[in-house]
Amino acid sequence: MIQGVMPMSLVDILVENVARKIDIYYMKPYVSGNFRLSLEVKPKFGELAMCNAKVSKRIIEYLIETESLKPIHLMVLLDNSVTHLPCNENSPYSPFTVAALIVISRRCKNFQEVHFHSDLRTEKATWKPKQIKSHIDGSLKNLSTSVTVLNFRDAYIDKTALKTICTSFKSLRVLNLHQALIEKDDFEILVCPECVIKETVENLRIDKTSVSVVCTAKCLVLYTKLTYFRSDRTLTALFLERTKRNISSSFKTTVLEQNFKSYNSIISDAELGR
Repeated sequence: MIQGVMPMSLVDILVENVARKIDIYYMKPYVSGNFRLSLEVKPKFGELAMCNAKVSKRIIEYLIETESLKPIHLMVLLDNSVTHLPCNENSPYSPFTVAALIVISRRCKNFQEVHFHSDLRTEKATWKPKQIKSHIDGSLKNLSTSVTVLNFRDAYIDKTALKTICTSFKSLRVLNLHQALIEKDDFEILVCPECVIKETVENLRIDKTSVSVVCTAKCLVLYTKLTYFRSDRTLTALFLERTKRNISSSFKTTVLEQNFKSYNSIISDAELGR
């Protein structure tokens, strides 16, 4: 039952019945190969085509809840009005596979939250590494004007995709890169002159990554809207920023984790982008 212990409504019963039988009965017309499914719009044939946007969304939610959602389910059920799926950065199961991201980015022009924390090693059975990179970057470009929350926790991000995020996502408020596999030098994209998210991001997580103390300090200074920041190097960067100028820090931040390594080098104003 989707609504916990609440009594099941007729819609709940319909949703659960369809979701339980979706692969053995309802999906047959869509996997037969007789018709071509579109990435842009829902199909207008088959019994699932009769479901309105609300019911289709509830079926998707049930499939996510039972960890049985497949990309083809999204191609059949996903309405172009959908702005998010029921998961977050802490959800143990994420419906955002590479294939799902492609469908969402092509169909939902107002989609706002992406929580991509799947293990890309499981994707290699479907995609070649270059295809994975290309599809992720292409999907991000399609979503760049609408997404406000972007979570790549525990995922691999290459330089091209990170650059797309930093230079195109003008409405981004939350960026979670916790334990993301990013090359150390690639983090400099977060603070490059072309980076537009410095003016919009309020919540930034770069902990458990290879980010340098210098880059962390730059983030703290240059991200002017920060209200939450998390990095293993935060205290070192904070100490460095305050002692060099003997003034109060020029940023607002909430730090929940205070792990850091000793850092004795002197960083110049030029290195901090001042």
